[in-house]
Amino acid sequence: MTPSLYGEKDLIDYLQWPMKSLGIFLTPRVVDRKSISEENFFSIHYAFSQHKQLSLWGITEHSFYRGRLMSKPRSNDKSEVDEYIVGQVQSHLSTSEDFGSGLFRFTTGGELIDHHRGVHRESMWTLDFSYTSQFENELRGVLDLPLGDVSREFDWMTLEFSAPDTLDMVHPYLHLCARNPRYKFHHYGPFHGIVTVSGNGNLREDLEHAVDYLEGVITE
Repeated sequence: MTPSLYGEKDLIDYLQWPMKSLGIFLTPRVVDRKSISEENFFSIHYAFSQHKQLSLWGITEHSFYRGRLMSKPRSNDKSEVDEYIVGQVQSHLSTSEDFGSGLFRFTTGGELIDHHRGVHRESMWTLDFSYTSQFENELRGVLDLPLGDVSREFDWMTLEFSAPDTLDMVHPYLHLCARNPRYKFHHYGPFHGIVTVSGNGNLREDLEHAVDYLEGVITE
């Protein structure tokens, strides 16, 4: 069987060059997901190896700003809903033969929305705020390597952006990097991707300002 990389098309394309530069050639398999109708929802990511090693990231909260996906960590407090969500994931994966990585999405009340293999937009935060990203553990799981540490930082947020394809992106980056050197940017297309920020202060305000600038809502 040929090992396969699962996930959304844009993110698979995003991973192709670094994989090929390392001599890793996997069959890409695009996953189609239903859109989320919830204004707020949770996700939990996992990695599962061929030798039954299981790693679970912490629960992540998601909401939307002008239709753009925003993500942040759940608090350290373990509520009954959190424990119920983790229990559902562990129960499902205890009988799974599907190695690699993926995510489960839940309502804020703990009801399962869906389960998908591979890397998705909800996974992007792991690039900056997890010791091992879900992208790396997807490769580790598929290539039968030991899974990496999935501990993560707190006090971070992420927000997607999608700018008009006529927008000059140079000025926004000059402004934003001068305003807050903690901004990080990942592009999975010339004019769309994700901006992340961590640390103290009003992270949501910083992100909304960044995306408004990147999308041309603010032009000053």
